[in-house]
Amino acid sequence: MNQTLHNYLAKRISVLYFLSLAIWIYLFSVPLDMIHPFSFFDLMKIVLVLIGLRMYDDVMQSEDDSLDKLKLPLLIFFGLIILSWFGDGIEVALLWVYFFTLNHILYKALSHRVFWSYVLPALQYPVVFIAITYTYFVDFQIDFHFLLSAFVVFLCAVVFEWLDSSSEQPHSFLIYVFTMIIITLIVFNQLNIISFVAGVFELLCMLVLFIFFKKNMRFWWLLIILILRIIALNFGG
Repeated sequence: MNQTLHNYLAKRISVLYFLSLAIWIYLFSVPLDMIHPFSFFDLMKIVLVLIGLRMYDDVMQSEDDSLDKLKLPLLIFFGLIILSWFGDGIEVALLWVYFFTLNHILYKALSHRVFWSYVLPALQYPVVFIAITYTYFVDFQIDFHFLLSAFVVFLCAVVFEWLDSSSEQPHSFLIYVFTMIIITLIVFNQLNIISFVAGVFELLCMLVLFIFFKKNMRFWWLLIILILRIIALNFGG
C-alpha cells in the first residue's frame, strides 16, 4: 500500500498545481481587505480538500485495481479534512461530512457517464466557497448574490475540468459561450460601471486567448475570470 500511495502521489499530485487552485478559490471568495497572515492556514485546508478529492476521483473512476489500495489512506485523508475545518465551527465540519456522503452516492450512480465525469469533480469548488464564506462571514445570509456566486464557481470548475482533462484541442466555441455566460453572471452579480467595463474588456481578452493560446490555456482562463471577480468584489462599490 505504501508503494502504491508513493507512486500515485509522485505521478498525480503536484502541490504547486493544487496551491494555485486553492489561491484561485480563496481570492474568489474573500475580499482583499479581509486577507491576513493566518490566511495561509485556510489555503492549506483548501489544498487538503483538493488533493483528497482528486485522489477520490481517481480511485472511483480508474479501472486500475491497484488504486483500491488507496481507499484506506483516502478515509484517513477525509478524516484530516474534517478535523482541519472543525476549528471554524462544527457546522463547517458537518458540511464536509454531508458533502462526502452525497458525493459518494453521486459517484456510485453517475461517474461512469462521460458528462458527469466533468461535473462531479467540479462539485467540490462551490462547497469550498461556502465553507470559506462561512469562515469569514459567520453571520452571512444565503441570498441571491451568494447563491449566484456559488453557481459561478461551479460553472468555472466545470469549464476548468473540461480544459484540464481534454487531451485534444478544446471545443473553443462552446467553451467561449460558457465563458460569456460566466462573465455576464459575475458582472450582473455586482452590477456597476466598473464591473461592466471590466467585463467587456475581459471578453476581448478571452477572445484573444481562444484564438492565439489554445494550448495550456486553462490557468490563463482561470486568471482572467479571477481578475474580473476581484474587480467586481473589491472595487465595484
